[in-house]
Amino acid sequence: MQLLFYLQISKNDLDGDGSIGTTTISPGLNERIIQIDLNGNGNTTDTNVTRMSEKALGVHLNDDDDKTDTNVPITERNIPSIVASRLNGFWENNFVTSYDWWERAAGFPRDSNGDIGRSYFNNFATPVQRRVLFPEYVLEICRKPIVTACQPDDWVVGYDASDNGKIDWTDSDEADIRAVDSGTSRIIPNDSAFTASRLGAGTTARPAINEDDQRYPRRVAFLRDAATGNLILDSNNQPIPLGISGSNNIDRESEIDTSTDDNGEVNYYPSDTYADNSTNRPRLHRRALWFKTTNSSSDKNSYKSPLLIQNFITNSNPSNQPLLIPVLQIHVAFEAPGNSKVLDKKALDVQSRDNNWLQVAVDTETS
Repeated sequence: MQLLFYLQISKNDLDGDGSIGTTTISPGLNERIIQIDLNGNGNTTDTNVTRMSEKALGVHLNDDDDKTDTNVPITERNIPSIVASRLNGFWENNFVTSYDWWERAAGFPRDSNGDIGRSYFNNFATPVQRRVLFPEYVLEICRKPIVTACQPDDWVVGYDASDNGKIDWTDSDEADIRAVDSGTSRIIPNDSAFTASRLGAGTTARPAINEDDQRYPRRVAFLRDAATGNLILDSNNQPIPLGISGSNNIDRESEIDTSTDDNGEVNYYPSDTYADNSTNRPRLHRRALWFKTTNSSSDKNSYKSPLLIQNFITNSNPSNQPLLIPVLQIHVAFEAPGNSKVLDKKALDVQSRDNNWLQVAVDTETS
């Protein structure tokens, strides 16, 4: 599990120019993108914030040894870790999406006969994103142990060019493969060379190829402009995720890790053409990470609709990353997508005070 340390300051290359600036940023941060009230005015709708409130964030941002300043200039050197994590597309936690913990066919934690039969993992001590029959998306990885240290250029997909079952991160032909639209680093869609089994960061149904990489943060890969690093948007002004095409992996153990499963190809899945068929959505996989979708209430967050993007997204900055909403076991322990018991908006709100896995501290008195 990777926790995010909110009370630290991170350096962040917001403009993607390869350096950490010391002057007030321009343009400012967009609260609609990071979903945080930076200036303490009680909302998250400001789109050009250049000054932060220590009182609102609970973080010391300058050199006067207090947390009471309400008008601190924002530079690339004093970005709070909570802001850096949101800019990288993460909430309070990564919800155990990288470690290879799941039972092979069903997508649940291994039972007491397996190597994860311990109460910390199985008894709700930590929030875990559910794995269910759901579209399989391509992931990208930042090979740094703490996500708040990740810069836009750190995120790569990686590719097993030699087809030897591992990634050589010193070889640019393998290490520099990204979710971009052109150039030699591009993953070519519908190409038999770019298959699920050769993607270094793995997918929402597969761990990273190298076991050592399973400790690093991963996120869903969205198509970006190769020259600028900015997101490419579809006609609905939504980012375009990369997914895996091919035959569905429904529910049989015999389908797991077969050549058919391995050979699914990468494709683009824009929201404006998304449909519940094998052409217009990624293939279904029994152990894929479950995210909230944009569907109507009758579909109950099934695979019939595209991923829901919680934050406002623009294509003007390489640091912008969609915030997806994970479905956690503390919210839905056993139900599957499409079940009538699943799920209202509040139950899936990872920002909700009432539904957060951390108990809220209150004043207590003992006698």
